[in-house]
Amino acid sequence: MAVVGTGRVDPELLATRLAAVSDAAAKSWATQVTDRALRCLVLVNGVDVARMERAAERTPAACWVQVEGAVAAMWLELEEFLQALGPLVAAYEAAHPDADDAPSTPPDGGAPLAGIMARLAETAWAMSFVLSGELQAYRQRLARVLKLQEAWELVEALQDHLGHLRQALEAVLNGVYGALPAVAVADGSEQSLELVASRELRARLFELRDGVLEVERQLASAPPAMWRGPLARAHALVEGFVFGPGFGWMRATDKRAFLRQRRTLGEILSLYTPLRAEPARQAVANLARFLEAMEVLNQRECLLVHDRDRLREVVAAMGDARSSAGPQRREAIARGLAALAEVQGRDRELDNLLARTMAPGSPVAVEEIGERAQLVLAGIGGG
Repeated sequence: MAVVGTGRVDPELLATRLAAVSDAAAKSWATQVTDRALRCLVLVNGVDVARMERAAERTPAACWVQVEGAVAAMWLELEEFLQALGPLVAAYEAAHPDADDAPSTPPDGGAPLAGIMARLAETAWAMSFVLSGELQAYRQRLARVLKLQEAWELVEALQDHLGHLRQALEAVLNGVYGALPAVAVADGSEQSLELVASRELRARLFELRDGVLEVERQLASAPPAMWRGPLARAHALVEGFVFGPGFGWMRATDKRAFLRQRRTLGEILSLYTPLRAEPARQAVANLARFLEAMEVLNQRECLLVHDRDRLREVVAAMGDARSSAGPQRREAIARGLAALAEVQGRDRELDNLLARTMAPGSPVAVEEIGERAQLVLAGIGGG
């Protein structure tokens, strides 16, 4: 199964799903995208940043020479990968000029895309947008840092670039995996992977939501002349999410909507003046409302089953804590808080209670946590 925090699907599970695809065209495209993404990942991971760091006391140009060949080979493979995605991307863009639900036209010009092919096209569009944007942004930055006297900014820039590319390519693999039909696996790893993916996406998405809501509050209380800092914070939060594990697990339609929000925010920040205060405020508000709407993630069946179980543990543990004292009470509280930590994102009030409880010197809100957990549990069919 996937390891929490890697954001990458197990290649064996992906291969199992690929082998079970009966549609020859879909299988061919999925295999091609997977193979090319994996080749790109090998080259990304093969860039020897340590060698570059050892030369960092020299000029940026001398430092760059240490990895230029490996980076050039990586870029070439990435560009070929993007070209290979071209037919899927073109089909998707032609079918989605402004409507989310328009049918996709296949690469061969035949019947509209559906099923696996439609989901592959959505993933190709979203991630080619991210990859091409990252390549362009880094090359622009490279031209500047090569002119500096110190090489450390170049080293840090390359480390960031490689990390972004790695996460984007892993998101491609996640997208392919999600596009393919599930298969029965004896050890239950399919179900475990779905739960891990859903929990990680929910945690990271709701962390982003809270950050953007804070930026929205800052804009409401500060004059437009002071907005550049909060806008830059919102943009950094969005960039961190796009190049983090959570983004790779979003469904393609959600990726598309999120990328549009990201592009709008980036354009406003790059040209921001107080005269653009209203578009900036609206962009942040739109992003905040989109992230709040993404609480629909909580309705995924795997999360409902998981959260019911954990909330029952919370209710039981807090009940034990109320009726005990000393070591038994402490043990019950620890058990309840551990279970509560695993349902973060299910309910904001529970999240706030957990955060308040974990603050140094704060008492544990046993009664409030138990009562709220019972109420939330009842709301999701847990009795």
